[in-house]
Amino acid sequence: MYHEDVLIDLNRAVQYNICMGVARAEGMWCLERAIPLMADGRLSLRPLITHNFPLEDIKNAIDTFVQRKGGAIKVIINP
Repeated sequence: MYHEDVLIDLNRAVQYNICMGVARAEGMWCLERAIPLMADGRLSLRPLITHNFPLEDIKNAIDTFVQRKGGAIKVIINP
């Protein structure tokens, strides 16, 4: 994921009561499990879609996604 080691000052984290969290990236293995679940309807990603844009409004769609306007999570561009 990262090209170099990420160094964290744990003393500072403890001193300032900083909470940290991490996520594991599973890559293709995760997709291999998710796609069949989506295909047979056991997993719906529709609730994650927060914005829909027509193709003509692609610039606004990209700006919305990049700047997380309106709490954007998944932005759909319809052809």
